[in-house]
Amino acid sequence: MIKNLTIKSRLIVTFFFIAITLLGIESISLFGMSKARDSLKTVYEDRIIALDQLTDIESLILQNRIAITASLVTSTPDEISINVAKLEKNKAEIDTIWKTYMATYLTPEEKILADKFTDDYKKFVALALNPAAAALRENDLKKANRIVVENIRPLYLPVGKGIKTLGKLQLSVTKQEYEAVQNLYDIIRNIIIATAIIGLGFAIWIGFMLVRAISRPLEDVVRIARGVAAGNLTQKIEIRSTNEIGQLMKALKEIHDNLVKIIGQVRDSEARTRTVLDNVDEGIIAINEDGTIEIFNPAAEHIFGYKGNEIIGKNASLLTQESNRDQHNGSSKQHQQLNKPTTPGISREIVGVRKNGTNFPLEFKTREIRFNMRQLHIVVTRDLTAHKQAEAEQKKHEQVQQRNIELETASRMKSEFFSTMSHELRTPLNAIIGFSEVLKDGLIGDLTDEQRGYIGDILESGQHQLSLINDILDLSKIEAGKMTLYLEPVDLSLLLSNSLSMVKRKAAAQHIHLSLDIADGLGYIQADMRKVKQIVYNLLSNAVKFTPKGGDVTLRARRVPRAQVGQLTGRWAAGRSFPWNDNKITDFIEISVTDSGIGIANEDFERLFTPFSQIDSSLARKFEGTGLGLTIIKNLVELHSGTVTVESAEGQGACFTVWLPLWPTEKVVTALTDERANPVVPSSSMALRHSGERFALVVEDDDRAAELIRIQLDVLGIKTLHAVNAEAAFNLAMQQPLALITLDIYLPNTIGWEFLTRIKQIPALAHIPVVIISIVANYSMGLSLGASAVLQKPISRTDLHDTLTDIGLHPSSQPRQPLTILVVDDDPKAVEIIALHLRDTGYTVVRAYGGHEAIEAAYRLLPDLIVLDLLMPEVNGFDVVQALKNNIDTARIPILVVTSKEITTEDRAALDHPVKKIMDKTVLSQGHFLSEVRSAMISSRKET
Repeated sequence: MIKNLTIKSRLIVTFFFIAITLLGIESISLFGMSKARDSLKTVYEDRIIALDQLTDIESLILQNRIAITASLVTSTPDEISINVAKLEKNKAEIDTIWKTYMATYLTPEEKILADKFTDDYKKFVALALNPAAAALRENDLKKANRIVVENIRPLYLPVGKGIKTLGKLQLSVTKQEYEAVQNLYDIIRNIIIATAIIGLGFAIWIGFMLVRAISRPLEDVVRIARGVAAGNLTQKIEIRSTNEIGQLMKALKEIHDNLVKIIGQVRDSEARTRTVLDNVDEGIIAINEDGTIEIFNPAAEHIFGYKGNEIIGKNASLLTQESNRDQHNGSSKQHQQLNKPTTPGISREIVGVRKNGTNFPLEFKTREIRFNMRQLHIVVTRDLTAHKQAEAEQKKHEQVQQRNIELETASRMKSEFFSTMSHELRTPLNAIIGFSEVLKDGLIGDLTDEQRGYIGDILESGQHQLSLINDILDLSKIEAGKMTLYLEPVDLSLLLSNSLSMVKRKAAAQHIHLSLDIADGLGYIQADMRKVKQIVYNLLSNAVKFTPKGGDVTLRARRVPRAQVGQLTGRWAAGRSFPWNDNKITDFIEISVTDSGIGIANEDFERLFTPFSQIDSSLARKFEGTGLGLTIIKNLVELHSGTVTVESAEGQGACFTVWLPLWPTEKVVTALTDERANPVVPSSSMALRHSGERFALVVEDDDRAAELIRIQLDVLGIKTLHAVNAEAAFNLAMQQPLALITLDIYLPNTIGWEFLTRIKQIPALAHIPVVIISIVANYSMGLSLGASAVLQKPISRTDLHDTLTDIGLHPSSQPRQPLTILVVDDDPKAVEIIALHLRDTGYTVVRAYGGHEAIEAAYRLLPDLIVLDLLMPEVNGFDVVQALKNNIDTARIPILVVTSKEITTEDRAALDHPVKKIMDKTVLSQGHFLSEVRSAMISSRKET
């Protein structure tokens, strides 16, 4: 009967028997699984959950006991309140859990143990927990502690034991029930295995019969189909029957014919698609559901470094960062991102990996498509390396710009801070030093020796404090890169002489011999005069400080070639030099200070030139100072593009040497010499003060020369006194009011420079104009020491007449109208110091205590000179200068700036005209100040 059935009928019958067999096996399996599941559910609900409930109860009971104990240990009201609340909450939770537990199935033995636990727990709560909680609420810790000892501990034991016994019993029952379920599972498994074996045998027999009936005809179909699949579209297909296999053969022939047609169309489309893929700039990758790459265009090959045949068929995780790959299946988190479609128009970024292992930023867009019933992800990629580099460069540029702005802001704020601190620290010291000098010089009356001594101590302490402040501020400016040079022609010989004079008094107090050895022809150097003077003074001051009584200090200067710069002499036991910034200057000025002091030990050389450091802490107590001097010297020298060395032998002294480049200064020096060839400085205070006879003191050891000067002065209406040496001249000057002193430089037993320096240091004599008349006319030296003019012998009456006219000593006996000086400063004490310096000079002093007041007074009075501070609130000194320059009536009034502000190059440019001189308020002396006042006035008269 089966043979007469068609293939379809045979298959139906076969599948029917197989289905019946499988259904029977499945039914038996489902029944057994259902029984096993019910058993497991019973074990879980009645045993596992109950066991968990017992554990929770045990934990909550223990927590209650701990809460009571914690309340006794940490007996703060808040802590007790928290613990009591916790105890009540736990009790309620225990009751709830216990009711749930009792509702489950319990064995008789469990029921007995549960009832006993119920009684023990109620007794524990009633006799222990509740009384203890009540005692804690009443803050009766003693009572609570007694309850813990007498009730809680004894009653807790049966409760704890009961709950543990219940737990052990639950574990035992659970184990028995689980073993029963396991046995059931074994029975079901055996039944399923036996049924499967029977069904498998039946299916094999049915299959064998079916193969015999239909396999042979199908072999032809398979062969033809394989030929088509292999691309053989030329084989001949014959149809030999009309049954299903014949129909199948017919359908296969139709498929074959259609396939030939479709393949031709596909090949044409594929060629077009390949052309597009090969010529786009973006990398295009097709990834299937398994993460396998199926398409990899040339642009992708260029991006990742793989050839298409190397990567197609492999997992897409090779293209993403290795750290994100799943070690179990070779996929990657980023591969999952590649397979996740992106929003149209929006791309994402990940880290790609090239064939050589390098990482790079990768931008991609993913689209999901369906192809031949399969899901494909088309990924369009782009290498962002160049783009990221451009972004990084742009961001770096922006950060640099922002950092520059921040640095400029910080630098400006720091500069403003230094300027403000300089003013705020120096202003009170200016008053202390200024008034001390006024008192010491007797400008407001005589002092006793004791008072003069006290004033001297105050003055010396103030000057020392000022020196410390200046050192600290200078170092701060140097470290901030704000220290700038104001280069000008500097007469080095004069600067060194003046620097040596500044330490003479301190050296004399210790009987230290000072020597000056200056080579001929040094002339001028291009440098910052104030800073070079600070270098030399600090070196001399250190040398005097560390030299014992009776020692020697020598200051030397000479011109040296470039090859000798920074070289140690080797004449000392040890030394230290520093690298220096090379330059193209061929000649240098070498300045050295040698002393016979305590010297420097070899191990201390490295500590030299270190800020706030002295080579021995005991020296810091013995020798006052901040330890900044050498540091500032080194920085100022290096700022001039020079260098410094030190050589020493312990106990024998030391030698500090600095080298400064000798910049070309010919043109500047020529102009300076021309300007100083006819110098004029002070007008005569005595001439203004006395309307009667005027006296001049002629200091000259040559009688004939003195007589010639007497005759010339007599013609001009000036009577004379004659002194042949410095001592006699000094005595006469102290006894007789003078309108003028003429001074020869070469005097017996002394030199005229010393006499000039001496009288300029005495307030009562400092105002007298001094005209040097000598064979050798050293203009720069004379003017720097306070001379009003320098004339070279022989002189004519016209020369003397013009000189006296320039300095305000007119031939006419009629005095001139008193000159007006406007003193401007917001600090009244500073104004009074300036006024005291100008007292008894014949000038009319007008005071102004701010910028507004100064401008108004200048417009109204048109003074002959303005003494101006720069650091004032609201309208500062710069504003005053600008306002005066903008007014035609005040534009030519000479201005003398006296300030504690650090002057920058920009400040000097702003004050270039009509400011005649900028003086440091903190180191102002009367003699020097009066000389500058008269110089400014006379210079202004020449300009008009």
